[in-house]
Amino acid sequence: MEAHDSANVGPVPLTGDGKETSDRPEPGDLTAHPAGHSAAALDVWQLRYFVAVAEALHFGRAAERLHVSQPSLSRQIQHLERQLGVLLLNRDKHTVILTAAGWALLHEARQIVGMTQRAERIVRSVGNKPAGALRIGVSEPLSWIVNSPVLRRMAEMYPAVHPSLEDMSAADQISALRYRQLDIAMVWEPANANESSGEFERLELWEDDPWLVMAPTHELARKSVIGREDLTSQKILLWRRQENPALFDEVLHALRSWGIHQQPIVGDGSGLLSLIRAGLGVALAPNHAAQLLGGLVARPLAEAILKYRAVLVWRRAEKTPALRGYVEIAKALRDSSYWSDPVLPQAI
Repeated sequence: MEAHDSANVGPVPLTGDGKETSDRPEPGDLTAHPAGHSAAALDVWQLRYFVAVAEALHFGRAAERLHVSQPSLSRQIQHLERQLGVLLLNRDKHTVILTAAGWALLHEARQIVGMTQRAERIVRSVGNKPAGALRIGVSEPLSWIVNSPVLRRMAEMYPAVHPSLEDMSAADQISALRYRQLDIAMVWEPANANESSGEFERLELWEDDPWLVMAPTHELARKSVIGREDLTSQKILLWRRQENPALFDEVLHALRSWGIHQQPIVGDGSGLLSLIRAGLGVALAPNHAAQLLGGLVARPLAEAILKYRAVLVWRRAEKTPALRGYVEIAKALRDSSYWSDPVLPQAI
């Protein structure tokens, strides 16, 4: 045990007859604040002070460790004892010894102090960087084009962000945003769409020309460019209108304006791809997407009869740090022309 000067616990008040007294509670003395009736919640700093004294069993060494004065440390321990209504330390001029209550508190206080220190380290390591969950609406192959570069950079820059991907149609993504089931959506829309809304914010990423997608064995696969006359007798495949009403209507209008009047065959994404691979029809797709449809051939049209636009959409009122980080990375990629000039192979 280290010797301990009574000055370490602060000035000792005197009684009226000149005898020393202490404002510390005696063992079993609950008059200051009876157990269960403390004036305030325990202070973490007081617990830190107590742990330092209990581990050093010396006020001077504990004060040095904490970078505080000995009288200040003593007053904090006395205040903690009054608040709990028990004596935590037996001390005299030479020794500091833990009471039974002190041993009990030391076990709990170490855990509390450890948890607060860990929380401080985590918060400081994150700082103002984006962190937390990020729910992203996706539909393929747009997700492959956008998420691959954005999430790769996000993992490097903001490892505390935890993205989850929800595969759904464009219409379902917008609905999920509205009901707060998603944080951000990525969808195709007609480039001539005027989608101003007080409810959502948007980031336009790029615009695409339409390409025709077909099986390698299809008769049009031999052509380098697809003209209007090539499509007049073809079976045109198109996704269901409810999946993306605005884009469905624009594609159908563009085909009609180009003189293609046959009724399209509609279906879901996987079903349409199966029909295309079987050589039972052709479909229009944005040129970025066309190059990612494995096992198929993509050809440009002789005329750009419409323009597709890839956009990110999120709720205007709720831009979390994680969402802000995602949008900032996507905007930086767009501004660097990352998506502006895709390499388009002849056969995919």
